[in-house]
Amino acid sequence: MRHTTRFTILNAVLATGLVLCASQARADVSLRLTEQGRLFDSTGQPVTGATVALTFAIYSAATGGTAIWTESLSVALDNGYYSAQLGAKTPLPTSLWSSAGTKYLGLTVGTDPEMTPREEMTSVPYAFVALDAPLSRS
Repeated sequence: MRHTTRFTILNAVLATGLVLCASQARADVSLRLTEQGRLFDSTGQPVTGATVALTFAIYSAATGGTAIWTESLSVALDNGYYSAQLGAKTPLPTSLWSSAGTKYLGLTVGTDPEMTPREEMTSVPYAFVALDAPLSRS
């Protein structure tokens, strides 16, 4: 069954909990991103009562190229909605965000081809480089 998706990458990521307090040690910061979306079948109906294999990939190009990070997760759907913790199985290296250039997230459902277009990853993941910023106390 061919799946399509309607999702906004990283709008929902605002709930990732990437909060760094001055009193916390660097090791306390989560290096995961929450990705949420909704899957529909070929007739436009939400996929229900299923667990699906989702493969997430980060690229440095909007099209083509080789993934610079990938992770496959089994994700339960609720009326087509899913929520996945990127970095839960395959850590997201901070070097992804400190290198120059825009990053793009690709999504593959099961054995289908990767969905297009890839989604541009915006400001929230780049907060990971804040780990390298000196903490100041007022």
